[in-house]
Amino acid sequence: MLRSTERRGKEPSPRMQTPRANLSGRLRACVPSIKVTALNLLRLAPWLGALSCGAIGCSGPAEIPATPDLSGLRARYDAPSALIDFASEASDLLAEAPELERLAAAFRATRIATDGIDEASAEATPPNSSIRVQGSIHVTVRCPGAEATPVYDPATNGTISLTLAVAENAIRRDVGGLASHCVLRGMVPVLDLPFRVGINGVIGLDLGRDLSFRNRWAGKLLLSLEGVFDVEGLEMTNPTARFDDGQFEHLFQRRDGSTVILSLSRDGIRIRDRDGFWFCSDRQSCARE
Repeated sequence: MLRSTERRGKEPSPRMQTPRANLSGRLRACVPSIKVTALNLLRLAPWLGALSCGAIGCSGPAEIPATPDLSGLRARYDAPSALIDFASEASDLLAEAPELERLAAAFRATRIATDGIDEASAEATPPNSSIRVQGSIHVTVRCPGAEATPVYDPATNGTISLTLAVAENAIRRDVGGLASHCVLRGMVPVLDLPFRVGINGVIGLDLGRDLSFRNRWAGKLLLSLEGVFDVEGLEMTNPTARFDDGQFEHLFQRRDGSTVILSLSRDGIRIRDRDGFWFCSDRQSCARE
């Protein structure tokens, strides 16, 4: 027996100040020794808009969507290929690279996507711990725009859509999705300078680990974009970054094809090559650690 359930909250104005995410999905629940005919596994928060799910008895394997394979990108972050021999070479590399402070703030603005994942984790929790859930959840996050007052209007500021793979009551660590003309507000720390961030293209997220239901995501986020990343008019194609609140890492490819990791933390800039680190107190002064 299959039953689909749908609950709708009051539809807010497109300019409502509360962030908005739409969730929908297909989940299958299995209870040992119990025949499950129908379950409403997703509970709707009033501001979420429409949500629907179907639950089916355990008659066969549930369909789990394919997720992007980010293992190769993880390996490139863990093992850069370039070797820097001289301090002047490190300084020249920083001169070619984008401004890390602004780039870090731009990527951190994209964590609005993990807010949607947190909502999915909370809303997909089964009512009984003995129930095993797997399947897919689709999350659409409305982007707030670049102004001080958020405007959650997809026609104006775009969206980020994600497909979450669910297995054994957990969201798998690798997530695929699409940023559709998403506009965000970046903020350079200390100076409190706002700037416009635009993201458009296919995205992949590595959460660092599988996320169990009811747990909020925390840790380093690895983001890959196959598309255009616009940082206040500076367009980057197919950028990647790995970051949390304390550290930002950017995979930078040199002209010869070799790679280094540019790292920004509270104590300054570091360049990681295959032999270790260079510390740069500014863009002109680097020394091997």
